[in-house]
Amino acid sequence: MKTVLGRKANTVNAHLTALDHFFIQLGPGPAIVRRDDAPKLAPCALDARQQKRFILTCVGSTSRGC
Repeated sequence: MKTVLGRKANTVNAHLTALDHFFIQLGPGPAIVRRDDAPKLAPCALDARQQKRFILTCVGSTSRGC
């Protein structure tokens, strides 16, 4: 699927998971297939406006989550 249709690793893994669940319900068990690791995405940095909004939200919040 990846090479012929050009699908990404997450799409292929999702389809394999769906097939696993299907075959588990039928009885033979999950497919023995190697899955590709999903690419690690770097978190996005906040710009100056978003940073200020985040800090103001934390200061005004009564919870300890910030």
